[in-house]
Amino acid sequence: MLRGRAGALLLSMVLVAMVVSAAGWWYIRGLSRHIEALSTENLQGATYLSNAERGLWELRFALPNYALSEGMTREQITASHKPLIDQVNRNMAAFSALPVSDEERSLLAEWNRAFGDYLRSRPRYFQLLDEGKTEEAVVYRSTKTNPPAAAAVRVLASLIEAQRARGSARAQQAEGEAAAATRATLGLAGAALVLGFLLSRAISGLVATQVSFAMRVVESSSSELEASAAKQLGGARELTAATSTVSESLRELLGSARHIDEAARNVAAMAEETRQSAKSGDLLIKRAQEGLAGMRSKVEDSARRISELGDKSQQIGSILALINELSEQTNILAINAAVEAAGAGDAGRRFGVVASEIRRLADRVGGSARQVRGIVEEIRTSAAGMVAATENGLKVADANARQVGEALKSFEAINEQVESTTIAAKEIEALTQAQTEAVEMAGEMMGNISLTAQITEASSQETLRTCEQLGQLSRRLGVFAGPEAPAVAQPPTTPAQA
Repeated sequence: MLRGRAGALLLSMVLVAMVVSAAGWWYIRGLSRHIEALSTENLQGATYLSNAERGLWELRFALPNYALSEGMTREQITASHKPLIDQVNRNMAAFSALPVSDEERSLLAEWNRAFGDYLRSRPRYFQLLDEGKTEEAVVYRSTKTNPPAAAAVRVLASLIEAQRARGSARAQQAEGEAAAATRATLGLAGAALVLGFLLSRAISGLVATQVSFAMRVVESSSSELEASAAKQLGGARELTAATSTVSESLRELLGSARHIDEAARNVAAMAEETRQSAKSGDLLIKRAQEGLAGMRSKVEDSARRISELGDKSQQIGSILALINELSEQTNILAINAAVEAAGAGDAGRRFGVVASEIRRLADRVGGSARQVRGIVEEIRTSAAGMVAATENGLKVADANARQVGEALKSFEAINEQVESTTIAAKEIEALTQAQTEAVEMAGEMMGNISLTAQITEASSQETLRTCEQLGQLSRRLGVFAGPEAPAVAQPPTTPAQA
């Protein structure tokens, strides 16, 4: 009965270990799938969109830079156009290859239209500048190139926001599955601990009771066996057969205990693998957080440079104001000189011609200063818009960093819970190992009993009481061995008994 109970407990523990292994594998597979999706879709998609946005802004900066440059600098700006366009197209193609939603697919179609219109409108702007039509080029840029470029920027912002929303939803789903995995693992681990405790109690009670009783009986009979060695041959043979049966049963029990120990070690090993996987996920999230911090630093650097551009534009405006003032004063002096020359008659005629030329030159300088001031105002307006866009980018980067930080906290909590599960599995392993050692010790004790029976096998069977005690011992050990144990041989009947 006790042996059947121990076998049932052992089977239950093995089933719980298999369930723990299957559940851990299933939940770890789900978490790995979510982490892989976050890495291959959301993080890579955000990187592609950020690279495309940077290339688009550099293409937009090239327009005012071309107007302010000349000669070799214009050639360098023109040479940089194709690599920047290739960069934008390459990153957007890589993003399109990722799994995208219907909303993102619609935004991609809108992007293709806006970016295509922008690329088609750019050559005419550069042609106007090359022909010296600066004012016409400025008007063309504000009406033809800026609207599709602004539309493309808005589409990129919408795509980045969609990626952020998908990443947040996936992170929440992974967090929910991690919580479910934790609850299931803790419940199954608790069941395994309870079953292991019951199994150890059953095996300990079984072995201790039977072996203790057998040792008492053998000890009480040893003195009589020594005195009647020549008359106890049959009883010694029965004892030898019984101890062989018990040893066989103990070997089977030892094999079962070793199987339990191996199962406990497998559970501990799987818990250790789960802990390593949780650490790997923690490391991946930390790397993603570091990448977001680097991206935020680059965006802040871009904002600083744009702010410096605004400051330089303001300085240029101050210089242009001074130039305008000088041209007005020069114009007034030229008028006064022309008046004085007219009053001087023929002697001042040549001086009057020079004064007229100076006045025309002052008018041209004033007109050019006003044109440059208009261009500088446009640059300042564009710089202010870029600063606002950069601040929005910083807000998005901060939001992403917070999301990654929350995911990191979830992985740290999972790691702590996996550590607790690993400790519990190792405790189960140590407990089953101790039970295995106890069974091995019992087997050694039964081996000693069998050796004693073999030494006394040459004695006679004269002492009936000793033979009866040994018979009782063999019957009890047969009950302990179970119904499958071989039957105990009956002692031969002597002539005196007959």
